[in-house]
Amino acid sequence: MAAEDAEATEIAAGVLAVVNRALSVHGLTGDAAVDGARLLRATLHGFVSLEAAGGFGMPRDVDASFDHVLDVLERGMDALA
Repeated sequence: MAAEDAEATEIAAGVLAVVNRALSVHGLTGDAAVDGARLLRATLHGFVSLEAAGGFGMPRDVDASFDHVLDVLERGMDALA
């Protein structure tokens, strides 16, 4: 079990490094990067969870909505900087 925990920790660190690099493009470092990472994770997790549960019944294409979410997130990251 400890080896699995170490592997999961290593994978999570790698993902966080990618997220931090992406956020740095928007000028986010330090506390602003933490806020940005949390915003990104919460938004994407919520969207994917709702989609998986069939929570999007309105007649708009879900992929189009997701693209809009990504656009808004990108603009929001610029605003956090």
